[in-house]
Amino acid sequence: MTLVVGARTFADLYDPVTLDKLQQAHHWLTIVPAFSHDPCAEPVERGDAPTIALDHHRPDQDVYVCGPPPMLAGARLRLLAAGVPADRIHLPDAQGRL
Repeated sequence: MTLVVGARTFADLYDPVTLDKLQQAHHWLTIVPAFSHDPCAEPVERGDAPTIALDHHRPDQDVYVCGPPPMLAGARLRLLAAGVPADRIHLPDAQGRL
């Protein structure tokens, strides 16, 4: 499982210590940060969360997206355009449930 966590900069990343502990505790979990506005980020970490997620996506994986409404608005279309099948894309419903 790959979890892409987006933030503008490293300083904006929510609880990086706990994210690291989670990854260390679970061999099946890979956490990938996505920094949309951090010039010091590694090249593979630079970009918005949907872009970075597509870089790590495999055809047999489902994609679950959560985040602010502006990001969600375009995420489904971007994923479909990138070739992710509609039945593998999961976004929150009106009540915020996936």
